Amino acid sequence: MTYINPFDLLKIKSENLSGIDSSTIRKAKRTLLADIELSDNSTINHHGIELTKSDCIRVIDELDNEEKKEFHFFVFQNPDLNSFLTKGDLRFFKTYKVESIYKLPEFLDFVSPFFIIQFDKQLCFNYKEQSINNVKLLLSVNPLVREADKEICFKSTYQTIKEIENEIIAIEKGISNKVSPFIKNDFDGLASIISKKVNVDLLNLLPIYFQPLRNSLAMNIRWIARDIHNEPYEIYKPAFEIISIAYSIETEGLNNKEITKAYYTIKRHFEESIDQPINSKTQLTPTPKFNVSGINDGNSNKNSKRSDKEVEKESNTLAYIIFLCIALAVGFLYTPIQKIIVGIALLPIAISIWTHLHDNDWESIGRIFKQNWLVIMGGILSFFNPIVAELFLSYYFLGYFILAFEMLTNKRKEKRIKFGFYHYFIGAILITAIYNNFDSISNSITGSQPNQSNSQRSDTSVSNNNSIDTSKKAADTSGKNNLASDSLTTQPTAISYSYPVMENGNIPDCSNITPKFARRINNRLEITNETEYDAAIKLIDSFSGKSVRFIYLHKNSSYIIRNIPQGKYYIKEALGSGWRITSDETICAGRFETIQYFKKGNELFDYNFTYKSDGRYEVPSYSLKIFTTQVYQDSTENTYSANSQTINENEFYNE
Repeated sequence: MTYINPFDLLKIKSENLSGIDSSTIRKAKRTLLADIELSDNSTINHHGIELTKSDCIRVIDELDNEEKKEFHFFVFQNPDLNSFLTKGDLRFFKTYKVESIYKLPEFLDFVSPFFIIQFDKQLCFNYKEQSINNVKLLLSVNPLVREADKEICFKSTYQTIKEIENEIIAIEKGISNKVSPFIKNDFDGLASIISKKVNVDLLNLLPIYFQPLRNSLAMNIRWIARDIHNEPYEIYKPAFEIISIAYSIETEGLNNKEITKAYYTIKRHFEESIDQPINSKTQLTPTPKFNVSGINDGNSNKNSKRSDKEVEKESNTLAYIIFLCIALAVGFLYTPIQKIIVGIALLPIAISIWTHLHDNDWESIGRIFKQNWLVIMGGILSFFNPIVAELFLSYYFLGYFILAFEMLTNKRKEKRIKFGFYHYFIGAILITAIYNNFDSISNSITGSQPNQSNSQRSDTSVSNNNSIDTSKKAADTSGKNNLASDSLTTQPTAISYSYPVMENGNIPDCSNITPKFARRINNRLEITNETEYDAAIKLIDSFSGKSVRFIYLHKNSSYIIRNIPQGKYYIKEALGSGWRITSDETICAGRFETIQYFKKGNELFDYNFTYKSDGRYEVPSYSLKIFTTQVYQDSTENTYSANSQTINENEFYNE
C-alpha cells in the first residue's frame, strides 16, 4: 500500500487549507481524469507509480473526510515527509523536527500503515547494504506509528538477521558433525566469513526489540568457537578469532556471562599456544573488531594498542561481573530476594524461547533447551526449594568470582587450573552444605548442644490459642485414656537401658538428622503439649521428606522452633513415657519405654514468604497444640484442625 497525497496528485497549490474549497477540488479532479482518458494506456504516472482512473478517484475521495483532509494537507505541506511516505526518501530523517501532531493518536492511526511500509523497507535495504550511516539515520527518529505497530517496522530486518543466524547454525552443525568443508584447512578464513555475515557494528545499533536475536546469534557463534576449541579439533587461533566476534556483540544476562567466560578461556589457551609471550599491557586486549577486509593474525594483535572503546568495554564488563557477584552473594544470604535473582537469571532464556516460539522455530528452541537444560531445571526447582536456590546461586557466584579474579590479577600462568562444570558444582555443594550446617559444625567443635539458647522450657501458651473450648479438651482427654489402653507395649528386659535427662528442645547427637536453620528469618512454630505424655516431634520438609528439626517436649509444656527455612512442612509425633536408650545408642536413637503412639500430621505448614502487590512480604508463623487431635493457629490468629493419622514405629524413624 503506497501513499498517494491527493493534493499532490491534483497539483493544488495553496498556503492554507481554508483556501481550498470543494469547487477547487472538483475542477482539479475533472482535469486529472481528462488527462487519464486522453492517455494511451488510460493511466497516469505519479512519482514513478502508474495510477488508473479508479485509483485516482479512490485517493481523491478521501478528501470528503474532514479529518483525513487535514492530515493529507499537513503531509502535503511537509514535502520531506511526503517524499518518504511515497518513495522512501530519507531526507525526512535529516530534516526531522518535532511536531505536536506527531503525538496525536488520530494522526498516527492515519499515517502508520504508510510509514511502516517505507521504514521497514528502507531499514532492511540499508542493513543488507551495510550502510551504517543510513541505519543510524533511520533509527535516530522514533517511527511515526502506533505503539502496537512498532515491531512491524523491524520485521524484514529481523527476518534478514534470522536468515544469517540459520547460516551460522548450519556452519556449527557441519563442524559438530565433522562434515564441514572448513575442517580440511583447519578453519582458516572461517572467522572472516562469519564477520562478513555478521556486521557487529550494525547489529549493535539495532533497538532493544532485537536483543533476544542478538543473544541467540552470539551464542550460536560461541558454539562454533567452542567446537573448534574443544576435542577433537583443539585449534585455538580460529576459535579465538570467532569467539571475539561473539564477545563484541552486545548481549545480556546469562548469555553475556557464558560468552565472556568462553572468551577469556579461549583467549588464555590461544595466548599459551603462542611461542613468544604476549606483552602484559595487551594481555586482556580483545581482538580488533572484524570487518570485510579480514582478520589480523596473532602477531599483529600482540603489538596493537587497545582503543579507548575496547578499554571501556573491558572495564564495563569487569564492573558488571563484580556487580553480579555481589548480587548473587546477597541473594544467597538474604532469602527473600532469592527468587528475584533466579528469575532475572532465567529471564534471557525465557525471552529467547518466546522469540523463537513466536517464529515457530522449534529447532532453535530445542538447541536452547539442550544447551541450558541444567540452568532451566535448577532455576525452576529454585522457586520451590531454598536449598536448590542456594546451590543455583552459589554455582554462578563461583563462576563469576573466578572470572573476575582472573581479569583482576591479569597474570599468565603456564599451569593454571582449568575450572569446569564439576569443579563449580562441587564447590556450590560445599558452600551450601557448610552454610546450612554452620550451627551443627560449630556446636560439634565446641561440644555444646545445638540451638542451646532455644532449648529452654517455655511454660506459657500462646494467648491466641484460648479459643479452644473446654468440651473439645474433654473429648481429647477421653481420647487420651483410650490411647493409653490401646497402645501399651511390652519392652524387652534382657537389654540394659539408661534414661538420659531430657530437656525441651533439639534432641542432640542425631547422626541421620541435620538440623536446618535460616538464621535471618524470624519465624516460629510454637508447640504446646497438652497430653499426659512426653512427645518426640519431627518437623518434616514436604519436598525432600527429610527431618529438619527433631525436638523433645515434656507433657504440659511448650517449646518454640525458630528460624525455619522457607518451604512447606508437616509434623510427625511420638508420644509416651520414659525416654530410654541402650548402651550403644545415641540420645537421638531413643524410644519411649511405655505408651508409645505415633502420628503423622496431614496439615502442611507453609513457611514461604507471602508477597504483597506493593513489594512487601509477610513471614508466616504458626502455633500448634497437641491433643488426640491437633489444633493449630497461623500468624493471623485463625484456628484450624490439623488432622492426623496413625503411623507405625518404622514410619516415624525412617528419616
